[in-house]
Amino acid sequence: EVLPPGDFHIQEERRLCYVALTRARQRLTLTSLTGTRRAPSVFLEDILRDPTAARDVERTAPATSPALPADPPGPRPEAGAGLLFTPWQTAACYSRVARWARDRVGPPPAEPLKLSHSHIETYRLCPLKYKLGHEWHLRGTSTPAMVFGKIMHGSVVEFFRARQRQPSLPLEELRHIYEQQWRLAQWPSADAYQQQEYYASGWEQLEIFYQNHARQPLAVLELEKTFQWSWEDVILTGRVDQVNRLEGRGVEIVEYKTGEPRPPEKAQKDLQLALYALAARHHLGLVPEWLTLYNLTMNQPISFEPTEKTASRALEAVRDVAARIRGREFPARPGYHCRYCDYRRICPEHEQPLLHPEAKLDSADAEDSGPKN
Repeated sequence: EVLPPGDFHIQEERRLCYVALTRARQRLTLTSLTGTRRAPSVFLEDILRDPTAARDVERTAPATSPALPADPPGPRPEAGAGLLFTPWQTAACYSRVARWARDRVGPPPAEPLKLSHSHIETYRLCPLKYKLGHEWHLRGTSTPAMVFGKIMHGSVVEFFRARQRQPSLPLEELRHIYEQQWRLAQWPSADAYQQQEYYASGWEQLEIFYQNHARQPLAVLELEKTFQWSWEDVILTGRVDQVNRLEGRGVEIVEYKTGEPRPPEKAQKDLQLALYALAARHHLGLVPEWLTLYNLTMNQPISFEPTEKTASRALEAVRDVAARIRGREFPARPGYHCRYCDYRRICPEHEQPLLHPEAKLDSADAEDSGPKN
């Protein structure tokens, strides 16, 4: 029998999954294994990527295993450095990487300390992740969602640059820009169906974006404007997606995002926009009157005025994170985000217990020496 073209098995599994999902009447619970080398099912990503379905999805975090003690009792690993296992290591597997990760001793950070909103957000999520990524310079991997976000961001930026040269830009030119961004992207492990779904979804979003912006007067002042702003003993760095002119000296700062849209109350507390507004005022000499978080998935902008309260909260976050980094405070903060962390395999919070091999042999000998039937 000749199989149909394409990945027949994935297509068949997707149909079976659809049949199973449609049997639910009131509530549907989907689970996925954690702690394995297999990635979550692509069918789960299909559901989360659908904006209509994503609004009704409630994510719950799995219970995490208790953390290992900061300094386990007994001799340090150096005492038995020549042995793979030592008799006192019966409760947990010692990892030198884990010990280094916990160690607060180390060279101080380069001064003046440079921080971006991404650095600050990473540290607040998990200080150890910041240490591994930005102090040890261990590279993480790009997910399909991250690559897709870069494609969409690049397409929007190039669209406005093209409009600066040709205000009446045809839709076909945007399609050409999108395809060019797609060719330049380096996709991680993603099947052909997943890429096709991303491509179709991205172009659908850009078509709506074009309809909303192609005929509007062009008021773009800056695109991807970089800055380095010295504040107290920190240098804040960043790159603003777009700055639009308003009446008088006022400007609008726009950041484009993909993925699940944020509620307005969360968008107004966005650290990135708050820092960008401060840098625009105190470093670039602009007057930010409006901040806009534009979600490309829903083609929905959320605009609000910057406030002193938000600015003070953002600067306090910078001050707090900078002090903790200089104090060499890098504890791990396990949670649901660990599931997608690039450093899970070397994180001390996720080391697995490992019995000493002699203990296993003693247990086996005891069973063998027992009464025989």
